[in-house]
Amino acid sequence: MFGFLNINKPSGITSSKVVYILRKVLNIKQIGHCGTLDPLATGVLPVAVGKATRLIDYLPNNKKYIATFELGKKSDSYDIDGNVVKVLNFDFSKINEKIITLVLNRFNGEFLQEVPAFSAVKVNGQKLYNLARKGFEIENLPKKTIYIDNIKLLSYDNKQKKGEFIVSCKKGVYVRSIINDMGNYLGCGAIMTSLKRIISNGFKFDNAISDFQNLEILENNLINPIDVLPYETLSVNESQLKKIKFGQSIENFNLKCNNKILMLIYHNNLQAIGKVVNNKIELEKVFV
Repeated sequence: MFGFLNINKPSGITSSKVVYILRKVLNIKQIGHCGTLDPLATGVLPVAVGKATRLIDYLPNNKKYIATFELGKKSDSYDIDGNVVKVLNFDFSKINEKIITLVLNRFNGEFLQEVPAFSAVKVNGQKLYNLARKGFEIENLPKKTIYIDNIKLLSYDNKQKKGEFIVSCKKGVYVRSIINDMGNYLGCGAIMTSLKRIISNGFKFDNAISDFQNLEILENNLINPIDVLPYETLSVNESQLKKIKFGQSIENFNLKCNNKILMLIYHNNLQAIGKVVNNKIELEKVFV
């Protein structure tokens, strides 16, 4: 098998567990997901099957989430799965949709985000969530540069102190950290109560598979890499295909766009990923 699966991950299961199940059902070891979802989270989990695992870095770098939150609470994991405590004696009459929108707007664009203590990021060779579960406190959590294209408040209920927003971003963003930071800006605390990924790496929720333990369904929904990779295709003939099999570069068809990435195909099957370099197309990945 060679392609991608668009899985709808249910809540309460890890992304690694989804991959484990797929290996069993498909009877193939070479499988990998394209971006972890927390156990609490649901939605789009793209999975590369077979040699398509070598294409993960070529997928579009786009994510979109719908998140719900509750004000007046704090959590060590920044969500309802952690140890939750209430923030007492806060005047919530000062908080409304306008104020929350102003706070959320602070997160648009590029900025440094502190990684949550409960995350898979490694410090000194150990995953942070393993250290957190053992009671270790990391004084200076790692920070990384992230980018948010757009974040918008969808609703806020003043009585229940609950709301929902949608965020479009690049990879690496921790949505629960945004909610935790929002709570700190507001001064009342905030935790994430649910998270649904509706777009990831070019895959959309509307086409995601919920029954990923059915072999027939998986086989019928395997996605050809050509249909999801964001590059132009270039059909090759048999003599060029032979060169590709031996890892040899091919002529560039008079293309004048240096460093352009192309999908080299034969009979609608991806044979290689190539890059235009002067008068040749150099091969980056070969699949034939």
